[in-house]
Amino acid sequence: MGDILGNGVSALLAFQRSLATVSHNISNVNTPGYTRQRTDLSTRPPQFTGVGYIGTGVQVTGIERVYDAFLNRQVVTNTAAESQLAQFHQLAGQVDNLLGNRSAGLSASLQRFFGALQDVADDPTSTAVRQTLLSSGQSLVQTFHTLSNQLNSLSGNVNQALITNATDITGLARGVAKLNGAIVNAQGVGSGITPNDLLDQRDALVTNLAKLVGVSTVKEDNGALDVYIGSGQALVVGLKSATLSTVGNTLDPSRKDLTLSFGGPPVVVTDQITGGRLGGMLQFRKAVLDPAFNGLGRIAFGLARTFNNRHRLGMDLKGRMGGDFFTEPQPQVLPAPGNGGSVAVTVADTSKLTTSDYRLTYNGSAYTLTRLSDGQTVPLTGSGTTASPFTADGLSIVVGAGAAAGDQYLIRPTHDGAAQIGLAITEPDRVAAAAPVRIGPAVDSTGTSTNTGTGAFGKITATAAATLPLSSDVTFTYDSTTKTFSYSGGASGSFAYDPATDSGKTFTAAGINFTVTGTPADGDKFVMSNNTGGVGDNRNALLLGGLQGTPLLVGATATYSDAYGQLVADVGSRTQQSDIAQKAQAALLQQAQQARSSVSGVNLDEEAAKMIRFQQAYQAAARIITVSDTIFQTLLNAVR
Repeated sequence: MGDILGNGVSALLAFQRSLATVSHNISNVNTPGYTRQRTDLSTRPPQFTGVGYIGTGVQVTGIERVYDAFLNRQVVTNTAAESQLAQFHQLAGQVDNLLGNRSAGLSASLQRFFGALQDVADDPTSTAVRQTLLSSGQSLVQTFHTLSNQLNSLSGNVNQALITNATDITGLARGVAKLNGAIVNAQGVGSGITPNDLLDQRDALVTNLAKLVGVSTVKEDNGALDVYIGSGQALVVGLKSATLSTVGNTLDPSRKDLTLSFGGPPVVVTDQITGGRLGGMLQFRKAVLDPAFNGLGRIAFGLARTFNNRHRLGMDLKGRMGGDFFTEPQPQVLPAPGNGGSVAVTVADTSKLTTSDYRLTYNGSAYTLTRLSDGQTVPLTGSGTTASPFTADGLSIVVGAGAAAGDQYLIRPTHDGAAQIGLAITEPDRVAAAAPVRIGPAVDSTGTSTNTGTGAFGKITATAAATLPLSSDVTFTYDSTTKTFSYSGGASGSFAYDPATDSGKTFTAAGINFTVTGTPADGDKFVMSNNTGGVGDNRNALLLGGLQGTPLLVGATATYSDAYGQLVADVGSRTQQSDIAQKAQAALLQQAQQARSSVSGVNLDEEAAKMIRFQQAYQAAARIITVSDTIFQTLLNAVR
């Protein structure tokens, strides 16, 4: 009788536990991070009798999570990757929209500016068209400033987001450490039995961490979970957690770096952080934001320098040599605290400028220049002195005295170029539209040229800057026998000219560069003189306008518009690639989540079927107890 009753009671209790587990699953069907639980049953030890072993019923051996560690790691890994790509794409899209705007971008402003310059070339004596040119120049400058301000705003947003996300990560890390303590205690009290719901809560926190930063985990023997971020920096170890925070960059305080502190001094870990929103923001700053700043700055540098060089060689409406049209930007040099020496950097050749920042370091005996965009060491030529500066990538670097081993500098050649460029002239008559000199064939008393050849002097470029270049006229005479031009007057000298090989070449005389073409006859003469009263001359305006289509940037392979187009195309390409990659990664994440859910998720139909089965088993167990009671009562009645 005891066997029947014991079997019935054990079954009743077992199926009661099973029903409780099923009801717990159903109750948490919509709980984020919940893992389906299962009641494990096994037979109780049998009892030996003379005729064999008699079963003693069923027992509950445990309630475990239906959990696959591999599938869960897949979800965490894909969550970090998808979150990084989504964050990168969202931020890169803002830069793409900003630079690619047809009406507000730089291309339209450049076009309007050079269109106004063409109007000056068409009517160089008009004060009105000169004023329009200045207005267009100011509008172009303002476009540079607006784009720079927008990028600065994005940079500030990234800094603020780094602060916010670092705080959130620190809070989640503390939550994981706290749950580690609760889980370790619970397993101690339960003799090693795991607290399933606490494990789910901890896994949920780790998944939330993965949205912010890439994570990896290691489980300890006592049930605690160690969490590492980035390339292996410890965030949670046992019951202790680290603090992730931000500080100003050593070389650039306006730029936030990430630091990790585990009870000791904080360590900068910015370069080691990958994955999640943090990884996306850092990737955006390095791959899109910095190149956008530098790309715009390079155009500003190139435009200001090359336009000024040409403008200074012209003559304004009052007969003065032209000055600077634009205010030229200057490279930014940021020394590390405690440096012993000093460094001065200027732009020597705008055509060689890149879109990278640089780090200059001193080891006690030599300087090393590292290009930060690709991590490559850039060879330095020269000795670093004023007379022989270091030169590299279009930069001229002069180092001062007092340098000490460990000195380092962040050199940002073009980062602030778009913010610094300005308009240097405000008066319309200061536009240098005319050429300062003119060259023409010598004429007789009737004003008729005496030349019989086809030779001619072409483009004229004055090298003087403040005053008209010639003190008096210079006369050039050609000797066909020696194939030589000799000149006298305001300057004297000679230069060889062979029409067969030298036509179209540029020569210099009296501080003036000019091009000679054609075949002059023996004795042909040309006269070079100051362009006094040449207010209607437009030759320098035409040369200034020609800069628009001249490849002056990117190793003399790209025009201003080409360089901007390359910048827009690069940002657009990165944005598009990140969009494609993010969508693919989102699909992988969804597959991983579905795979995990297929194992660990709660299926209401399945749980309902289990509930019916366990309910029937429970009722049957209760029936066994009823039968046992009936038999027992019958036996009692029989012997009363």
